[in-house]
Amino acid sequence: MVTIRPGGKWSGWSNWLLAGVLGMLMQPAYGYQVSQIQLAGAVTTVIVMDPAVSTLALFQNDAQGRPLSSFKRLKKHAHQQGQRIRLAMNAGMYHPDRRPVGLLVQDGRELNPLNRSDGYGNFFMKPNGVFALTMQNQSVILPTAEYPQWAGQHEVRLATQSGPLLLHQGHIHPALTAPGRSAKIRNAIGHCHGRLTWLIIHQPITLYRLAESAREQLGCTDLLYLDGSISSLLVDDWQQQRDRLGPILAVVEPDAPSVR
Repeated sequence: MVTIRPGGKWSGWSNWLLAGVLGMLMQPAYGYQVSQIQLAGAVTTVIVMDPAVSTLALFQNDAQGRPLSSFKRLKKHAHQQGQRIRLAMNAGMYHPDRRPVGLLVQDGRELNPLNRSDGYGNFFMKPNGVFALTMQNQSVILPTAEYPQWAGQHEVRLATQSGPLLLHQGHIHPALTAPGRSAKIRNAIGHCHGRLTWLIIHQPITLYRLAESAREQLGCTDLLYLDGSISSLLVDDWQQQRDRLGPILAVVEPDAPSVR
């Protein structure tokens, strides 16, 4: 179980509103827990979940094939599909037209192929990696090079590719060196003390510091970087979106029918 300690201040945020939302969602029936911590001195939201209880979904386009690009449009799209969005976070890097740079599997369908090419930028820092969920709700975070063999042995329900793979089996990415100079707002997904965990850091932090602190403070063994600067989060009716989005990872539930 992840030990989560409170602390910190939401600079420039509506403290009382977010505190109320967090309080409402600290319910085991939802299958997840949302908490605020200090990670390496930076204010961080940590979401620990059980994908066997929380229904995860990946979103990219609306029914007309247009990128959703925002939480507002995501919620509208989900409502049209009979779903309600409880949690959402940006889930991978994308091109200017918001197409994903790497692999995207949605509801068992591969919408974008695995990207094994070389290039410049965080996505192409090898090893990069894949977060995937099987039809049996088994979650994995593994290097891109290992994904094809793994996928050939499992039914993949959803998957997203990003990079770098900050932690793999407890080891920090070999290209990252302390202390690092590039500090940005960032988000990631990982396995921490064996639990699927979302992290979004609301104050600038380096990739090395993020990896090191997630390992030491949260017990993360595998951690996939999703993006920086644009990192955005929706918690029920509260949200902070910093820019247009590409792939979006969400927790969904059946939408209650309208009362008339």
